[in-house]
Amino acid sequence: MFRIFSRMREFSLDPERIIRDINNARRKKFEASLPKGETYESAKAKVTEELSVFLNFLITYVGYLVESETPTREIIAGLKSSTKQNIIDDVLLRELWILRYAAAHIWFINFDNPKDQNSLEVDILLVRKAFRFVLEKNNKIDHLPWLEAGLIEYLGSDEIVFRDLNKVKALFADRLAQKMGRIAFDATEGRLAGKLHDSVVALVMATVKEDHKVFHSGGEI
Repeated sequence: MFRIFSRMREFSLDPERIIRDINNARRKKFEASLPKGETYESAKAKVTEELSVFLNFLITYVGYLVESETPTREIIAGLKSSTKQNIIDDVLLRELWILRYAAAHIWFINFDNPKDQNSLEVDILLVRKAFRFVLEKNNKIDHLPWLEAGLIEYLGSDEIVFRDLNKVKALFADRLAQKMGRIAFDATEGRLAGKLHDSVVALVMATVKEDHKVFHSGGEI
């Protein structure tokens, strides 16, 4: 899908702007490739509809992530109370946000299954636009710089190349496994084992599992 889009940096998510950014030569080439009976306008409407559906889906999912922060804080408070040991809440929540940001990219790419670099870049842009919209709405726009920086650690680069997509997915899985213990270590002030460390690892794993379930249920639960 989305094969009529130009490079990601050349358009916004305004459907009219997208269409205007396609020059006449590309339009003629695109029109020539349309199935018999389909017009440029009908194709444009189809793309606009797809764009809106996917963006709304992602916005709903990111909204769930924001809403889940309060119960996560309650779980953290419960762990501290039961173990009588400290968890650095902000460190743990920040690392969870970064992990979830990276996971949203991978899961949406897997869901949409882009066929080329252009469609891959559109998928990435949709995810980032959804996060920006929801974070700004919830006065958390300051999250974006460190989310972007953390994303690179999980995906290996700030620019995903279509030909390397399988490597990126494999790297994410590897980094996710590695980061479980590291997140617990950082959030528990250097504990390598013990009840608190293991409880934080379990919380991270449960969060990822629940996020995956919510994502594939349409962003709501």
